[in-house]
Amino acid sequence: RLHSECFTGDLLGSLRCDCGPQLRGAIARMGSEGAGVLLYLAQEGRGIGLMNKLRAYELQEACLIILIVILTVYVIDFLSKKLREKIIGDDRHAPVADDVPQFEEVKAK
Repeated sequence: RLHSECFTGDLLGSLRCDCGPQLRGAIARMGSEGAGVLLYLAQEGRGIGLMNKLRAYELQEACLIILIVILTVYVIDFLSKKLREKIIGDDRHAPVADDVPQFEEVKAK
C-alpha cells in the first residue's frame, strides 16, 4: 500500500477524505494475509502541507455556504411562484420585459 500522510484523515478521522479508512483497511488486510508492505509517504495532502490543506477546507466551507444560499434563494423563488400560481392562477413567466407596454403599431413623426 502506497499512502500519503494525512493528519486530518489518518489521526483525526476527518470526514472530508477517506484516507483513514483506506490506511486502516490496508493494515487490516496485511494482518489477515500475514504479509504486506506499507509505504507511508511524508507528504501531507499529497505535498501541499497541513496549513494549505486547512486553508483548502476553509475555502470548501465558504463555497458550500454560498451554494446553500444560492439554492435557498432558488427554492424560495420556485415555491413562491408555485404558490402564486395556486392562489391567483398566475402561471406567467414575468421577466422585466413583461412590464413594458406592448404597442401594436408605432408611428414615427
